[in-house]
Amino acid sequence: MLRGLVHLETRRPPLLTGFAAALLLVAAATLLGIGVFSGAHQLADVAMLYVLAIVLVSLRWRLLPSLLAAVLSMGALDYCFIPPARTFAMHDITHVATFAVLFLVSIVISSLTQRVRDQAAAAEERELRTASLYSLSGALSRSKTTDDVASAGAEHIRAAFGAEAEILLPDASGTIADPGGRAEWVWKTGAPAGKDTDTFPAAEGLFLPLESADGRLGVLGVRAAGVDAAEHTHIKAFAQQIADALRRTRLADTAHEAQLRVEREQLRNSLLSSVSHDLRTPLAIITGTASALLDAKVEPALRQELTRTVLTEAERLNRLVRNLLDMTRLDAGAVEPNKEWQAVEETVGAALARVDVGDRPVTTDLAADLPLVAYDPILLQQVLVNLLENAAKYTPPGTAISITARVADDAIEVAVADRGPGLPAGEEQRIFDKFYRAEKGRGGGVGLGLTICQGIITAHRGRISAQNRPGGGAELRFTLPIEGAPPSIDEEQSP
Repeated sequence: MLRGLVHLETRRPPLLTGFAAALLLVAAATLLGIGVFSGAHQLADVAMLYVLAIVLVSLRWRLLPSLLAAVLSMGALDYCFIPPARTFAMHDITHVATFAVLFLVSIVISSLTQRVRDQAAAAEERELRTASLYSLSGALSRSKTTDDVASAGAEHIRAAFGAEAEILLPDASGTIADPGGRAEWVWKTGAPAGKDTDTFPAAEGLFLPLESADGRLGVLGVRAAGVDAAEHTHIKAFAQQIADALRRTRLADTAHEAQLRVEREQLRNSLLSSVSHDLRTPLAIITGTASALLDAKVEPALRQELTRTVLTEAERLNRLVRNLLDMTRLDAGAVEPNKEWQAVEETVGAALARVDVGDRPVTTDLAADLPLVAYDPILLQQVLVNLLENAAKYTPPGTAISITARVADDAIEVAVADRGPGLPAGEEQRIFDKFYRAEKGRGGGVGLGLTICQGIITAHRGRISAQNRPGGGAELRFTLPIEGAPPSIDEEQSP
């Protein structure tokens, strides 16, 4: 039966205790009758004492102790009170009616008491079954995935029935792997198998199909030595709740996939819109400028200016394509940092040599105690270039840009700060989203630079964030974790 369900009869003392109680109660009634009543005219009063003893035994124990109390009461009444006393001889045959009454009282009261016990046990069992179903329903409602549903269902069956349970789900090919073949048969036919069924009745357990409004979703296997009819019905109720929960998670997965498809479509449209505009602009400028250069009458000074324009737009076009390719690699998970022990100062210098921030002065404040850190210098250089270009894009000409680096806890913290207009309130983290571009930016772009920075820093197991500076401007900072110790000179020189 249900674990925790303790029937009334299991709470009663053992049968031997009932026999002992019957003997003691009849003996007590006899002693009380001898001490209080005397004479044959008081036999009815004495008989009531024995009736009381029988009633007490019947209320507490089953039929056998009650019958024993009745037999002992009849014997004690005959031997101690019915003339001739101290013998079992009975001259008055009318006393047989008294004995019959005692016997019938024990049977009737025991039967009525047993019926009450059975009804109480059934009510308690129904209550516990309802409670177990309610507990399962609550656990399943909190389950978000198919694995959560399977785990919650198996755990509650184990707690309710003391039996191991397993929820078998079909694989990608639509089949269920089961060495014994029972679950596979249930999956194919939709009929139960195992204990107390027509199929595999000798099996130690029960296998039920998990059916829902959308069809068959899996198989529930309950492995127990014995499953009675009441438990069979209760397990079916468990199976139905589990099937409904599996259907809900499947619908949630389908809705999530549909949402992802919509988001991917939106991203694709945003990408096409951004790329089509931002690629057409430099291409149009390059095409128009190249056409002008074909004119032989172009003055040398103008020719040089047009050539510079072609170079600038080509570099801009190259950055756009590079960002798109880098973002594609990040999305595909193809970026794996090739870490080397490096000094951050070297990468900062290399990034400054690559980037063009116009007439904006760049200051560096790198702590003297910066240790060597294992990172990919090419990827980190790309991060710094993107951050510097972003700072130049959103600050007026002549505005200073600073680069600082400090040791913070178990990481090196690098910050690129400016004195521009700062970040829109509440969008400090949104700037790392794909295709996000602030309204005041210059120079175009598809809004992938900071997203690429975030992907690279995350691949290094670091963090990147943005915030507004007191007094105006924005600060973007990232961390590189300090993991392990750099190799010694001897280790580097060893073959």
